[in-house]
Amino acid sequence: MTRLTTLRRGLAAAAICLAATAGTAAEAATLTYGSPVPEQALFNREGVVPFLKGIERVTEGRVTFRGLFGGTVVKMPTVLPSIRDGVVNAGFVVLAFYPSDLPHASVMSELTGFGIDPVAAMGAINEAFFQGCPDCLDEMRREGQIPLFLNATAPMAMQCTGPVAGKADLQGRRVSVIGSPEARWAEALGMIPVTTSITDLLISLQTTKTDCALVPLSWAQSYGLTDVVKGVIDMPQGIVGGAVPVSVSLDAWCRIGEADRKAILAHAAASALPYVQKAYIDADAMVRPKLEAVATFSGGDAAMQAAWPAYQAGEVKALAARAAARGIAEPDAFAERIAGIYRKWHEDYLPKIKADPAEMTRLLTETVLPESLAACPG
Repeated sequence: MTRLTTLRRGLAAAAICLAATAGTAAEAATLTYGSPVPEQALFNREGVVPFLKGIERVTEGRVTFRGLFGGTVVKMPTVLPSIRDGVVNAGFVVLAFYPSDLPHASVMSELTGFGIDPVAAMGAINEAFFQGCPDCLDEMRREGQIPLFLNATAPMAMQCTGPVAGKADLQGRRVSVIGSPEARWAEALGMIPVTTSITDLLISLQTTKTDCALVPLSWAQSYGLTDVVKGVIDMPQGIVGGAVPVSVSLDAWCRIGEADRKAILAHAAASALPYVQKAYIDADAMVRPKLEAVATFSGGDAAMQAAWPAYQAGEVKALAARAAARGIAEPDAFAERIAGIYRKWHEDYLPKIKADPAEMTRLLTETVLPESLAACPG
């Protein structure tokens, strides 16, 4: 994408917002929400859909949504341009698919190895994006949209089509992975990583293209894996980030009144903890008995557990290398800054949140989500 194209997009978005905010009263808006993920996926059913209904509640019905799930309108690689170009007003954006359009923001998909606890990772990925990466939000604005928050999953588990108990059982096996951090972990285990779209996990396992999938437990139900998974190693193996569950077009955002925009952002901060709790932690707990009925479970052997700290230590260097490749200034300092954010959320903030869940909302409101999110250009 040329600088001229970027400038034109930014000017067009500014013009849209200036026109939209010229009136004295905000219009009621029904927004289309596009997602390539099936509506029955647990993180949609327990996370995204309740979040959207919460927006309707806090705006007293002035903002409503019409959901278009399951790839009916947008596919995984087309959500970003579909929001930008007005095909849909909002959608589920996986940043990893757009390294040329979002060279900084897409690096948020490289943080899997830094997360162990989903609550801490939820806070950390948002601070990394909104505070630790000054260019990330600017890139999204240039693409004509506003991310309301970033997502963190439950810890990933190794789910295989045959019994597995430890590192020795995984040698040479092919494993479906979502991104490059997961691929590096697979290689550390002696496995062969195969990058696989989440919507293709089942067919990959059914056709023996892969032997395992490295995904959260609840995804076994969301993507129909319970019929093929026979062995699970549920030692925590990183937390996927880098997805924006609700990214709203600037056009739609600026048709919403300022008071409602602020209410939506307050709702986003207050929803982060219940979102990750219901959409991932509780969802994993619900799916676990179903998997235990059809598959053997293991916590991983000593060799596998010993491999994790070595892998995690190398992820700072891997992040710096990816940042350098994407043109991020001072990539080593960038990687150390992001790693520090994750440590802070796991070691300092998580105990406080466990003692008082309201601390999560306070931290996101006061130190993470910038006030500028509520503003429109001009």
